[in-house]
Amino acid sequence: MTLYGTDLQKDVRDLFENKDYEQMEYERVSYEIKLNHSNEKYITGAEIAEEMIKVKYILEDMLEDLEDYDSEYDTQLIYNMGKYYLGNYELGQYTSWIYESEIKEYYDIIVRKLNEYYILEKIIEVEKAKIQLEKDVCLGIALALAR
Repeated sequence: MTLYGTDLQKDVRDLFENKDYEQMEYERVSYEIKLNHSNEKYITGAEIAEEMIKVKYILEDMLEDLEDYDSEYDTQLIYNMGKYYLGNYELGQYTSWIYESEIKEYYDIIVRKLNEYYILEKIIEVEKAKIQLEKDVCLGIALALAR
């Protein structure tokens, strides 16, 4: 059991402090492929995807650091936040752990939304490869005709 707060525990507290709101915001994210002023394709929401990658790493670290918690009914896995708390400490409505199910729920949302982003990245990558292949073929034909 960790008595002192680690950087991960602090990050977890910050991440889960407004968990419901953050999850709702991540669920609402929609990515689109657009053209910039140079006619190059980009994906809207890339900065949010970068943020989600950081969240995913925190959640993965949490899942690796789960502990057994024996309640009066069964044993559950929890992430212990040490000296950090969620909720209202003054009102006595707080906790210093997070259940595995809450972590997995958050993780599933993040992974699903990142997969949507990665699919669009792959589409852009494939289109760029096709364009480059066409340019290479045209260049090869031009060189062959120049001889």
